[in-house]
Amino acid sequence: MRERDDRRSMTSAIIGAASAASAALVIAVTGWALNRFGFNIVTYQFEPKDFGALGIAAAPWGVAVFLSLLIGTAALTSRAGPTPAPPSGRAAQGCPQRVETAVVFFAALLALLAGWLLVEVQHYVVLAAVIIFAGVALAGASRVAERRDADGPPPLLSTAPSRGALRFAAPVVILLAVAAATAWQTGIQVTTWRHFGLGIADFGFYTRDLESCLPWSHIADRFRDTRLAYHFEPLFFALAPVYAVFRSPLMLMILGPLAINAGALAFYRLALARGCSVVAACGIALAWLALPSVSRMPYAGGYGFESVHLAVPLVAMTVSAGVRGRWRAAHAWLALSVLVQETLVGFAIGWAAYLLLFTRRRRDGVIIIVAAGAYFALATQVIVPHFAASGSYSRLDLIGATTPAELLAQVVRPRAVFYVLALGAPLAFWLARGWRIALAGVPTLLLVMALSNPDFLCIRYWHQSAILPVLFAASVVGLTAKRHTLNASSASRRGGRHETATASCGTVQGSTPPLSFLGRGLEWSAASLLATVLIWHAVLGFSPFSQSYRLVRTLGLWRDADPRMAAIEFVRQHYSPRQTSVLATQRAAAHFLDYRAIAPLSDESLRAPLTADVIVVDEADEWDPIVSGGRLELLLSTAARAGFRSIYAAGTLQVLAAAPGE
Repeated sequence: MRERDDRRSMTSAIIGAASAASAALVIAVTGWALNRFGFNIVTYQFEPKDFGALGIAAAPWGVAVFLSLLIGTAALTSRAGPTPAPPSGRAAQGCPQRVETAVVFFAALLALLAGWLLVEVQHYVVLAAVIIFAGVALAGASRVAERRDADGPPPLLSTAPSRGALRFAAPVVILLAVAAATAWQTGIQVTTWRHFGLGIADFGFYTRDLESCLPWSHIADRFRDTRLAYHFEPLFFALAPVYAVFRSPLMLMILGPLAINAGALAFYRLALARGCSVVAACGIALAWLALPSVSRMPYAGGYGFESVHLAVPLVAMTVSAGVRGRWRAAHAWLALSVLVQETLVGFAIGWAAYLLLFTRRRRDGVIIIVAAGAYFALATQVIVPHFAASGSYSRLDLIGATTPAELLAQVVRPRAVFYVLALGAPLAFWLARGWRIALAGVPTLLLVMALSNPDFLCIRYWHQSAILPVLFAASVVGLTAKRHTLNASSASRRGGRHETATASCGTVQGSTPPLSFLGRGLEWSAASLLATVLIWHAVLGFSPFSQSYRLVRTLGLWRDADPRMAAIEFVRQHYSPRQTSVLATQRAAAHFLDYRAIAPLSDESLRAPLTADVIVVDEADEWDPIVSGGRLELLLSTAARAGFRSIYAAGTLQVLAAAPGE
């Protein structure tokens, strides 16, 4: 028996060491790739670029983070002692099978790396596959560590005072991390705004809508370009009292990232409820903040704030409450979610399908489907057409497909597959274990994949706001599946009440070993999730830990003040917001959101009489349809005939105003 235990211990040690070594290899290869290639987040293509010549390091932080996670977790949770024996002979019989599986796994990993390095293939797909394998490897190593630590002495922080301190400190750490991430993302938005990286669409139009809600506002074009012409967003307009207090575009720059990052609190609560220790739950919450999409969505590719950013914490709370069996709370959060925007009906349908298929709340699922359908019909057939100039709901035109064959072709095109990999690659192992929850995000995901413009299939935009929280919640469920099933089984044996559907766990009661055999707090599993997400963040994210930002910082793109801001300040000094109407190019218009009237250039500007007091044009604004369409000279000649003359110029931006007496 002892020899068998020794062999089993040696097998586990070999598998764990090989898993950790393969993960370290993935980090090294990722660093090599980031030093050799630049990655285009929109086209998913690697472009040869010598970052080493620019003095940019090849992401050595990845190795440092990985090692610090292992050392720190070991220091907090290490338990000396012999490896516990499995509860039955079935596990012992499974050791050779685990060895064979590990051999196949590592052979496949090496084949992927060889294909990436030596063969002309789609590098992004191979890299995503490598990240998936890294997640599996780290998860395997963490499972081995937790099994070895299960029956040893108590961990370093297991005393009552230590547990109390941790339970207090962990939320503080998460709140500080949320605040730091929000401050960083707000700073990026302000910087890009002052460098003409944010346009009036959509961030500016949302600000004008809030300004239109104030009875004492001096603006004359109330709801002129309202978002109600495109989407029904009642929860957004509930922010009007908050805007009345702050009354600055900065409010939305803060609110967007704050809402997105606040999802970490919901996942911290979910992880605790699923049996994680405070340390593990904190690691899971930090993994949410490290997701590449979370770092990209606040800026939204130059669009800035989007109302669906508000849905992120609401969707997270809906799934968290449902998984924990708090159905009334889940229904309340769901109702708030769909009030963010009518497109959240897709999430409501997916959540209802989950209730119908995997829980006993089938009646609730039917009610949700009927109510969501009625709400969507009211929004798209009555409310939005009332505000739209066309008198119809135009958002479905973004799909473009007219036949089922065309729709299917759009859903399965390569760019759509790349988008799915961008969202799910670092979570793939845990998603496979919590796939039932993940199904709730499928309707919204299919809707996004069907968009005709392939550039929207990118994590830099906002379309995954209702998808990413579902996928991450499913990953948390997958990570904690066996532990939660055991907790539920123990509660039922003690006569406890457990309302959460066991189907969400992905395991069968009675088929798992005792709780002590699985480790006490899943700290290693949480560390493996965080490490995998950090590796993916280095490639796709935007933060001081990503290669993309290091390139921006090294090239000094935002180091100096933009000379065009001098023209903006000239207008604001010489023309009162209360009395002046401004016509401007798209990105310059975002600096006059508090003026009496502000209109971006359009085809109508060339046809209708120019009634603005000031015209501000930027020759370098590629977002503007007049500039990008090569019709700027036509606009300037039209303005000259109307009596406008250039009164100030700075960089590529010039200010025109009517001459005295005109």
